[in-house]
Amino acid sequence: MRKGLIGHTGFVGSNLNTQIDFDCCYNSKNIADIRGEHFDILYCAGAPGIKWYANQNPDKDLNSITDLMFNLANTKVEKLVLLSTIGVYDNLNSVDEEHDINIDELHPYGRHRHILEKYVLNNFDSLVVRLPSIFGNGLKKNFIYDAMDNNYDYAPNKTSTMQFYNLNNLSTDIEVGIKNQLEILNISSEPINIGDLVSEVFFEDPRVLPETTVVNYNMKTKHSKYWGIQSDYLYKSGEIIEDLLNFIKTNKERRSFT
Repeated sequence: MRKGLIGHTGFVGSNLNTQIDFDCCYNSKNIADIRGEHFDILYCAGAPGIKWYANQNPDKDLNSITDLMFNLANTKVEKLVLLSTIGVYDNLNSVDEEHDINIDELHPYGRHRHILEKYVLNNFDSLVVRLPSIFGNGLKKNFIYDAMDNNYDYAPNKTSTMQFYNLNNLSTDIEVGIKNQLEILNISSEPINIGDLVSEVFFEDPRVLPETTVVNYNMKTKHSKYWGIQSDYLYKSGEIIEDLLNFIKTNKERRSFT
C-alpha cells in the first residue's frame, strides 16, 4: 500500500510522520512533485495552521488553500484523509458532524478550510478529521505552550471552556474512522474549564488569567460507538488532564537539557 503525506514539516504532519511509515512526504517546497502521483492513501495536513495570520491575510490564505486543491486534483488517490479543524464551525454550541455550517458566519480561516473540506468530500473517497486545540511533540504555539512558560497574557478567561487533544493518538483514531467508513470525524474531548486546568495542570491561581471575552467550545461526535463507548466525546476530561501533565513533565525535562 502506497502512503503519502502532505504537510510533513508542520505540527500535525510531523507528529503523524512519527506514527506512520510514509512512502512520500511533501511540504510547500516540493508539493508540485505530487502531481501525477498515485497513492492508495494520502494524508493531507497541508492547510496553513496559523489562524490569526489567515484572518489578517485572507487573500494569501485562500491562495494557499486553492493551490492545495489544485495539487490534490492532479493526484490519483484511492483514499484521502484530510486533517481539518474545529474552526470550520460557525458556532460551537453542542455541534456534531451533522451540523449544517453557515459559511457566511465564518472568519476567513474557518471559511477557507470549510471550502477545502467540501472539495475533498465531493471529489474523493475521503475522511475529514476535525481537531480541537492540540498538543504533542513540536508544539510551538497556543495556550498550552504559553502556559508552560508562565505566559498568560493571551490566555482565555478563567470561566471559558476549551477542548484539547493529544496528537499521540492521531493515527489510531484515524484508523478507526477509516475502518468504519466515516466521512467526517470530530475528535472531541470533554470541555475543560480553563481556570480548573490552570490550577490542576500548571498549579497556578486562576486569577493570573486575564479578564478577556469568555469562549466556550463544545464540539461533539456521533461516532463514539466505534471507540466502544457511549458518549458525545471520545476522550474524558480526566484523560486529557493526565496526558497534559505527562506532556508538560516530559517537555520540561527536555528543555532542561537544551
